[in-house]
Amino acid sequence: MNFLGKIQNLPEKKKKIILWIITVFFGLILLFVWTGIVGKVFSNFKGEKVIEDINFPEFNEENKNDIGNLESKIEELKQLENNQLEEKND
Repeated sequence: MNFLGKIQNLPEKKKKIILWIITVFFGLILLFVWTGIVGKVFSNFKGEKVIEDINFPEFNEENKNDIGNLESKIEELKQLENNQLEEKND
């Protein structure tokens, strides 16, 4: 506790210097830890398997029919919305 009392009694400029030294010290520690973690992640990285792992959906004839059905459903919903608006206006 005596140590903290000594720091509290220092002039403002010296307190700021101590604060920045501690901040830089911990920042460097975190930087080294982060670079170590990123290094391990990139060492396990296999670029050629990335596209395979994404699993993009494949569009075949069945999917195209689903898209057509979706468009017809959207049109039906628009017509219902227009009918409801017309009923409210009357």
